[in-house]
Amino acid sequence: MQSRRRLVVEWFSGLMLDKLHQPRNLAKGDEWHKDSLGLLLSRLKEELGELEAELSRDHIDRSAVVSETVDVANFAMMLADAVTGSLPG
Repeated sequence: MQSRRRLVVEWFSGLMLDKLHQPRNLAKGDEWHKDSLGLLLSRLKEELGELEAELSRDHIDRSAVVSETVDVANFAMMLADAVTGSLPG
């Protein structure tokens, strides 16, 4: 039996990939490693602000919160990729 941790990571990483594979995001390509760290960090902060706004609503929209957490995670992943310059391993 898989641990809840593994199940949640698999579910969430699937959401991350789904978001990256949306047509509007596919058009942007996989070139984020060429962006400046400052730009990626700025976009991460922007997405974090959107998440905070969703969480501050009187009636929380769970799907909107999950969507914003995915955006935050994707920009964090892009920053990690840009810093390392290559895939780990």
